[in-house]
Amino acid sequence: MVDDTFYILFNAHHEPIDFALPADEFGTAWVPVIYTATETDDATERHDAGGKVTVAARSVMVLRAATD
Repeated sequence: MVDDTFYILFNAHHEPIDFALPADEFGTAWVPVIYTATETDDATERHDAGGKVTVAARSVMVLRAATD
């Protein structure tokens, strides 16, 4: 049995912060599941593995490794 892989980003700072995403050994891309800086979660947005993602000030982003 294989489970989903998640990456949780916490930004407690008062300014946005760039986070490096894990390499492609976990998946080729990361898809937002929860992002507290927006009212809606856009699961169609994909972030490439090994890339960077900016998390807004005082927010949390939960990403799931893409399965395709």
